[in-house]
Amino acid sequence: MNSRKQWSQLPPDLLHQISQMLGDALNFVRFRAVCKEWREATDQSDPPLQLPWLVGYFHDGRRGMKYQIYSLCNNKIHTIHRPKADPNCTITGPSNDYMLIHYGGTRYQAPSSYFIDPLSRYESISLPFSGFESGEIIRVTHNAITNEDCIALSLRYRNPDGSSKCQIKFWHQDIGMWYTVDLSTGPGTATYYKERIYVSMKKRRTHVLDIGQKRIVAKIPPPLSGGLMNSINFDYLIEAPDMLLRVLRVDNQVKSGQLTSRFHVYQLDDKDQKHYWVKVDNINNLILFLDKNQGLAISADKYCGIRGNCIFFLRKLRRHRYEECFLCRYNMADEEIETLSIFNGTWFVPNLK
Repeated sequence: MNSRKQWSQLPPDLLHQISQMLGDALNFVRFRAVCKEWREATDQSDPPLQLPWLVGYFHDGRRGMKYQIYSLCNNKIHTIHRPKADPNCTITGPSNDYMLIHYGGTRYQAPSSYFIDPLSRYESISLPFSGFESGEIIRVTHNAITNEDCIALSLRYRNPDGSSKCQIKFWHQDIGMWYTVDLSTGPGTATYYKERIYVSMKKRRTHVLDIGQKRIVAKIPPPLSGGLMNSINFDYLIEAPDMLLRVLRVDNQVKSGQLTSRFHVYQLDDKDQKHYWVKVDNINNLILFLDKNQGLAISADKYCGIRGNCIFFLRKLRRHRYEECFLCRYNMADEEIETLSIFNGTWFVPNLK
């Protein structure tokens, strides 16, 4: 019997179960391209859950700009060229479906910002404001692109005198317009959780912004005392399934000259209208993905071949005479660090629907 015929006659239910274990978008596309029977057993509107990709945006000389995408599943870097892109731009995330591109502008072209899907190159929602120096996505969902759910951004502006100011801008379906909340100092990081925006103020208190009331309704004390908080190198707020986490990273030089990193994770306790951070020793089946300023969380139970209770993060290490950025994995159980690849970028969860 022809071997191809044997493979093509696998039960459709089994083929669908196998396809749902493919956590890399390219593997799912290849799976559907094997034969007609495999393609009919899988529905493109019901793709498997995708592991986050690490996306970088680089200038490629005469060829314009390019995205470089690092896949955890196959430990490979893929390149997507974007010939008409402007090198004077930044790309930030993370977001479930979209990333934020900001053009700083030139003497001939005004600044502009919009959301983009790196896979399809589909551009949407040109933001109705400009002039900010840098911006980060707090939350944007697929439905937000069709005027549903919520969009929230953290933006930094440069004043004429050289000082900077920060704003939280958000749009919600129930409000139907953009609202702005000025911050007295720049946020360390911000995230969305239970219809509220949480903003950590440079390693200090966490401000709680209620979208419905359009104002700050609470201020959460920092998880550590002032002196200890000053030793923190990176401070993240992360929306995880049914919880909000604050993750603190401390970098230290050991005697050998190498850099070592350690993470402290806290979970928000907001019972009885009170807010405070509770230390946790492990994150169980969760996996955290951190870039320079932002982060996201997924549950390892929903993916095949990847373990939980770990943190993927970026850190700069000296190699020969130069510093390069590496993707590393931190194990919460034994505090061991594994270096995976040379790469710098921001996390993005691809949407295949």
